[in-house]
Amino acid sequence: MSRLIPTICILLIILLILGGYFLWWPKYQKFEDLRIKVANKTEKIKQEEEYFAELDALQNKLDNYQLEVDKINSALPFDFDSSIPALFNFIQEKSAENGLILKDIDLGKTSQKSTAAAAVKERIQNIGFTVSVSGAYPSLKNFLAAIYNNERLVEVEKIIFSYPELSKNKEIFDFNLQLKAQTFNAN
Repeated sequence: MSRLIPTICILLIILLILGGYFLWWPKYQKFEDLRIKVANKTEKIKQEEEYFAELDALQNKLDNYQLEVDKINSALPFDFDSSIPALFNFIQEKSAENGLILKDIDLGKTSQKSTAAAAVKERIQNIGFTVSVSGAYPSLKNFLAAIYNNERLVEVEKIIFSYPELSKNKEIFDFNLQLKAQTFNAN
């Protein structure tokens, strides 16, 4: 019996080692694989949370500039067909406010703005038009200042002025202004 106990102990140890290797080791490997997957998913979730937090911060910053965004939206109207009457109404109001008599508005051709990005190039269009007004030179200066200080994107390309021959008042001039406005085509 004395020899049987060490043999049983050795066999038990061998069985424990073989059982651990064949039964518990694969389970441990699965556990480790799952732990690594959970760690990777946790890291991915953490990165997504940081990304969304950054987006929220950017949205909050953009909300602080809402007035400027609204100015850009009004400066670049999205509907080309409805922006022309609004633009002409704007020119008519500004000329009347500054003491000029609006004689004529002539719509020229529209062209695409040349920019580096092709997508933006197709969407921003220039509206060229000519405005004929009559009035004093200080009124013209005030009119031009009102155009440049307004949120609409209107550029003065050329000014031609003349003195009407039949005018009795020597301070009244005829002004022909070539203007350009921009519109955003959302299509």
